[in-house]
Amino acid sequence: MFTYKTLEYVDFLFKEKDKIKLKPTTKPYDVKKFKSTNDLIKHLNTADWNPISFNKDEYREACVFLKYTNYYYFSIYRKQLPRINSRRYTFSEVMSLYNFDQWLREELNKVTGVIEIMLRSTLTRELGNNYTGELEKAELYLDPNIYNSQKSYRESLSMIEHRISASKSEPIMHHKNNKDYSIPLWVLVDELTFGELCRFVESLDEGYRNYWIINAFPKKHMKKYIFSWFRVAWYMRNVCAHYSRIYGRYFTAVRPQLMKQEKKLAGKKGDDNQDLFAYLLAFKHLVSFNNHYKRKGWNEFIDQLENRIDTYPELILCSKMGFPENWKVLLSI
Repeated sequence: MFTYKTLEYVDFLFKEKDKIKLKPTTKPYDVKKFKSTNDLIKHLNTADWNPISFNKDEYREACVFLKYTNYYYFSIYRKQLPRINSRRYTFSEVMSLYNFDQWLREELNKVTGVIEIMLRSTLTRELGNNYTGELEKAELYLDPNIYNSQKSYRESLSMIEHRISASKSEPIMHHKNNKDYSIPLWVLVDELTFGELCRFVESLDEGYRNYWIINAFPKKHMKKYIFSWFRVAWYMRNVCAHYSRIYGRYFTAVRPQLMKQEKKLAGKKGDDNQDLFAYLLAFKHLVSFNNHYKRKGWNEFIDQLENRIDTYPELILCSKMGFPENWKVLLSI
């Protein structure tokens, strides 16, 4: 039972110097009340805008679905539906939008996986081709001369040491136990996360970074955009891994650089590069270098995307993803 003695105890545990602000409220009426599954369904049914209707089958389905799906994770999809005063959506229609977002996340996870593998492969090959220092090419990442500063060198090695020390993978354990911690670059890049690889690339001397870009992605007009495209692929990979919503979302944390001509064709202006379309444009350019994947994998994904949008034109709005009218032409390879 809540009492003010509870607050005194909390204050004792978390003193001001700890900078922890969480504690029970002194105004319980400010906190939303817990809702059972039935309460949540009732709330969806009586919401002020975009209320959801349930028939008997839908009600039973909702009871099972909400048992294992957080209401607050699901309810945002109701709010992403077009807001039409005379329109009352069904639970099945909200689920159609929810399932579209699930599918989109799974497909983007595949795409960013392809891009991550491209980064690992091209970085290993081009750094090895370009390195002329005193160390073995397998251990070039230990040479401070390949980094843009002493600070970057120390931070990169600290990151690598942390990853290696925590790893229990067979290749790393083999090199720890049998090779006196002599770990080749091609083993290391498979151990680092996508984000760590991006930080490693950022820390490289400009000459090494440019050599990697120019030789792995030989289209000069794309040179200054390439690394930003890898960074947004990394960010989207994290979004997918944490099961965050894709549809109807602005990605403000990491943004891709867009080429002027494409921005003009898409009707984009200024810094209009924080929607899904901008991300897909970046992914398209990266996978276009991968002959094994680009036509079958990527174009099939774009065809399926078009089909799903056309199946639910009243529910899935291109504007919610930043898609211009000519989006398929611009995104197809």
